[in-house]
Amino acid sequence: MSEGGPARRPARGAGRWLAWLGGALVVIAALWTLRGQWRTAAEVAGTLDVSWGLVFASSAIVLGAYAVLIVTWRACVADAGAPLALGDSARIWFVSNLARYIPGALWQMGALAVLAKQQGASASAATSAALVLTVVNTLCGLAVVLAFGNTLAAAPVTPWIPVVLGIAGLAALRWLAPPVVKWLAARTGRELRLPALSARMLVAATLGSVVSWIAYGIAFQLFVAATMPTITLGFAAAIAIYAASYLAGFLSLGPPAGIGVADGALVWLLIAGNVASPAEAVVISALTRLWRTALEIAPGLVLLGLQRSRGSRIP
Repeated sequence: MSEGGPARRPARGAGRWLAWLGGALVVIAALWTLRGQWRTAAEVAGTLDVSWGLVFASSAIVLGAYAVLIVTWRACVADAGAPLALGDSARIWFVSNLARYIPGALWQMGALAVLAKQQGASASAATSAALVLTVVNTLCGLAVVLAFGNTLAAAPVTPWIPVVLGIAGLAALRWLAPPVVKWLAARTGRELRLPALSARMLVAATLGSVVSWIAYGIAFQLFVAATMPTITLGFAAAIAIYAASYLAGFLSLGPPAGIGVADGALVWLLIAGNVASPAEAVVISALTRLWRTALEIAPGLVLLGLQRSRGSRIP
């Protein structure tokens, strides 16, 4: 037993460093590609003519994708033995989503456990279902990139970027999961165990994940058309590029909400796929970050404000 303990520490540290290194390489590659392009990017930004109708349409699609994931998570929680009302599930999901903007990995899982317990549900079931959905969602995202990425000009290279980052992130998660589960158990005062993965839970997680990834891509295509109408971005390319950049940020594990890594990956993919010039890619990435952040935090802030105004104990 004494020999087994020390052997795990280097592996855990290696997993974390591998994930951080992958994210750093994406950012460095994007910055190197953009050297000398910042003034041109500012000029491009100054000529924007935004179609707000398309922006609202793309935003509605993203919110619809969130609804799919909420229903999927709720089904997984019910399958784990802790049914939740749909309204409670939405509140827990959106409010806990705010924790993604705290530096560090997996804070959202802790928030899910605390909020689920406040609603009288099993913190263990809620967190377990979220972990299962996160892993399945990541694998489905990688599959979507590989399925749709062959339409890109850099198809032989581009789809493998999220695959490499995915392996690094999931490898790190293998060693991160035990201390995270222990921390959640201490916070909730309950023993946390991953449920047996039923076929129904896996099917629900897979279907919900694939639908949401495709919806994100369609929304991104509309958003680019709304903000940069001179850019031609196909359906399949939009799905592959957005999913790949999102996964790059998510699997970096360190930066809050993948800030920097996802944005750098998006710039690189737009350029590598011959979709946009470096200057245009910078503008698209910056606008996408603002759009995505607003859609991620606005519902949670609104629901958090409503709960506090009614005297809820949500922290």
